[in-house]
Amino acid sequence: MKFEAWRHQTREWVEHTRGLMRRILDEIGPRPSGSPESREAARLLADALRPHVDRVELEGFSFARRSFLSFLRWQAVTYVLAVAALFPGWLAVAAGLILVGAFVAVAQFVLYRELLDPLHRKSHGENVVARVEPEGEVRRQVIISGHHDSAYVFRLLQAFPRSYFLFVLLANVFIWGAVLLIPLVAALAAAGVTPFFAPALPWVLAAGGLVFVAPLWFFVSGRCAPGAGDNLVASAGAVTLARALATARADGHFRLAHTRVWFVSFDAEESGLRGSRAFVARHLAELTAHPTELFNVDAVYELEDLRFLVRDVNGTVPLSDRLARELVELAAKLGFPARTLAMPMGAGATDAGEFGRRGIPATTLIAMSSKLIPPRGFPYHTLRDTLDAVKPEAIAAMLEVLWAALVRREEPDAGPVP
Repeated sequence: MKFEAWRHQTREWVEHTRGLMRRILDEIGPRPSGSPESREAARLLADALRPHVDRVELEGFSFARRSFLSFLRWQAVTYVLAVAALFPGWLAVAAGLILVGAFVAVAQFVLYRELLDPLHRKSHGENVVARVEPEGEVRRQVIISGHHDSAYVFRLLQAFPRSYFLFVLLANVFIWGAVLLIPLVAALAAAGVTPFFAPALPWVLAAGGLVFVAPLWFFVSGRCAPGAGDNLVASAGAVTLARALATARADGHFRLAHTRVWFVSFDAEESGLRGSRAFVARHLAELTAHPTELFNVDAVYELEDLRFLVRDVNGTVPLSDRLARELVELAAKLGFPARTLAMPMGAGATDAGEFGRRGIPATTLIAMSSKLIPPRGFPYHTLRDTLDAVKPEAIAAMLEVLWAALVRREEPDAGPVP
C-alpha cells in the first residue's frame, strides 16, 4: 500500500474528526473526570467506533476525582502554618509542617501516586476500549489512545495566560526555598547556631506566601474547560483512524495480517492518569503477551509545536526513544517538522507514563507550545480550549503520522513519499 493512496483523504479525515469533536462539544460540553458528562462522551465514542471495529467495550473503574490536585491546598495550608510557626520560634513544628507539604506534593504531583485518594469520595470512570483483530495470528499490538475527560479551569491560567508560569515559578521558589531553609534553621538552632538570615526569614517567607503561595488554595476553579485540544481531538482522531482502517481493509487497499490494533479513550487523565492506570492494570497480561507499542496523543493545537515525548511524568518516567524518533522521521517525510521532547519537571504527565512505568514502549504526540511564556498563551485548562483553538493542520499531522506508523507495522517498506 503506497502512501499516495491515502494522503488525498486527509482533508476528509480532518473534517470527520472536527465533526465528531463539534458534536460532543455541542451535545455534552465540558466533561469532568468520572462525571455523567464524561461517561456520556465515552458512550458516544463507543457508538462511533462500533461499526469499524471487531469489539468495543466500556470498562468501568473507581477513582477519587478530586484527589490529584488537592496537593495544592495541602501546600498552601502547610506553608502558611509553617511560616506562622516561625514567628514564636517553633522551629521544629515549622520544619515538620513544611516537610509534610513537600512530601504530599512530591507523591501526588511529581510522581503521580495516590497518597491522598483514601481521603476523597470515589467517582466512576469509563474507558472506551476497541479492538481490531488481524487476519492471521497476533504477532504485535499497536494502541492508539487519547482521553475524553476535560480539565477543571485553572483560575490564574484563565485570567493571566502569558504570565501564568511566571507566577507558578515564583510560588515554587518560595515553597521549595522554605522546604530547604526552615529545616536548615531548625537543625542549626538545635546545635546552638543562629544563621545570619534567620531573623528575616519569617518576614520574607510571609511576604512571598501572601502573594504567591496562599492563592494556591483557589488555584483550581469549579468550572470545567471544554477540552477540545486537551484532549477531545485525540479521542475523535482515534475514531477517524478506526474508520479509515476499516475502509482500507474493506476496499482491499490494506491487509492487517498480524497486528492487533487497539483504539482506546481514557477517562480520568486529568485526575492523575487514573484511567490509563486502571487500563494497564486490567490488561497487563495481554499487553505483555505480544510486543506492544502505544501511540498516545495529548494536547494538539498548533502544527509548529509538534513533539514526541521521550520522558513522561515530570521527566521521571522514560518512554520509548525509538518510537519517538521513528515518528519524528515519519513526520519529517510527510512534511511536518517535529522533534522529541522530555516532559519538563512541573509540566505534568500524559497517559503514556502509565505504560512507560511497566516497560511497554510508548510515546505521546503533543502539539502545544513548550515555551515558558508562549506568544499566544495556553488554551489548555481554560475556557479558551474550544474547537477554534485546535488548528486543522495540526489535526492533519496527527492523523497522517499515526496512520503512517500503523501502516509501517504491516508494510515496513511502504515509506511515505517526501
